[in-house]
Amino acid sequence: MPPCPVVGGQPGGCDALATRCLRDKWVFIFGTSVARQWLFTLVALLRLSPYCIPLRQLQKEACGSAFPGHSKCTGVCGCNGVVNRTRLQFRFQIDLLDPHLRQKLLEFARPNTTAPDLVVMTTGYYALVLHKDFRAWHAAFTHFGLQLRDLVVQVLRAQPNMTVYWRPYTPVTDAQVNARIEKANRLMRGLWAGTPVRLLRVYDYAKARLRDYDDNVHHSQLVPVFLRQLLV
Repeated sequence: MPPCPVVGGQPGGCDALATRCLRDKWVFIFGTSVARQWLFTLVALLRLSPYCIPLRQLQKEACGSAFPGHSKCTGVCGCNGVVNRTRLQFRFQIDLLDPHLRQKLLEFARPNTTAPDLVVMTTGYYALVLHKDFRAWHAAFTHFGLQLRDLVVQVLRAQPNMTVYWRPYTPVTDAQVNARIEKANRLMRGLWAGTPVRLLRVYDYAKARLRDYDDNVHHSQLVPVFLRQLLV
């Protein structure tokens, strides 16, 4: 994965690509605080800001935080706005599939409905990180995985110009947790096989750069590199 310069509108840099490739587009991101970092980095890139790693506390104040209780923000907390003619929207999504996500996807699938041009999804991440037993996540996958896939495929049939990316679960600084994450990523990769959903390449690069993490989960320094995959 090539490096991605992010400051000052450099030729081929992420900020220059973002302002060109995402102009007049609507980008919708589902996920946890890890995905929330993607939204704020996009904001910085679109503003051609020299500070592309926004403080997490500012992100929490703007978009909310899922703690305590881990479900406080599901389908409720989020933020949106327009930056340099690009509409950006983020929604906390903790469970693999729940009524809030189902409702939003069904809204996108309605005929003659304006929908995002680009959707980035990561759902079900907390169950992997917070529960030592992989069976908790696997039970949700068994129950909801095919439903999630079918809903997304339904959306893409109704919105042929939409691009949906699945962002695989990123590693943490705990090897035991990463073993669960790798199992889950294999299952999700199989789930999306044969569908138009595109899988981002994040896990291996992040695992090789764990030393650059902000804490055990977040990796703000790596996000500009990952975002380059959207800017094509």
